[in-house]
Amino acid sequence: MPYEDVVTKYLDEDPERRVKLFKLYTRLMIISTFTIAAGVILYIFIAFHII
Repeated sequence: MPYEDVVTKYLDEDPERRVKLFKLYTRLMIISTFTIAAGVILYIFIAFHII
């Protein structure tokens, strides 16, 4: 029984799915970047007793 790549098969059925997935990943990467940056800044404020 050969291996079936179900994700590639699912994305190849409709090219619009690739675009939606790309947009979702892009949004998640941008949001996670800002969340990490805010967390680091908050940590620095707490570490230096500014907050």
